[in-house]
Order: sequence, then structure tokens, then C-alpha cells
Amino acid sequence: MDNFDKYDEIDYTGKSDPDIWETHLEFFFSKQTALRRYAEIKRLHPEAAKKTAVRPFFRPTGEIEIHPDMIKDFASENPDTAKGVWQFEY
Repeated sequence: MDNFDKYDEIDYTGKSDPDIWETHLEFFFSKQTALRRYAEIKRLHPEAAKKTAVRPFFRPTGEIEIHPDMIKDFASENPDTAKGVWQFEY
């Protein structure tokens, strides 16, 4: 977590730095779709996934406010009636 705080102090140079990890958040209505994406990341980037991929977990409505553009499987459920979203981090 200490390294995460340092990220805000790093100037963007446009070049890749293997010592800096980015965190990606993806949201899904479907648990199955979230788990499929988790498996895909583990298959495509096994070494990075060992260090950073967090198994998808459920976030109930009201716990987090998410813009509809952030939901990856938007067509699978009506956002107004959804009980929440599955969050996947890597």
C-alpha cells in the first residue's frame, strides 16, 4: 500500500515503467461474466495476475455509485433494478 501512495507523485513520462503498477477496476452485473474476465486475465497475464488480480466480489446497490459507462456487461441487466455489481480489480 505504501507504493500506491507514491503513484500520485509520479510524473507521467509516456514510457512504461515496470516498477509502477496500475490498478484497473471493471464492473459487471453478471457474476459469471466477472469470473470469466478474471480467468481471462489470469490466462493472458499469469505473472501479473498472481501479484494483482483480486477475485471478483459483489458490491450491493447503495454501497458504491457507478456510472453506467463503467459497467462492462451493461446489456445483461437493468441498472435501475440491479441489486448491485460484481467488482473485479487487477
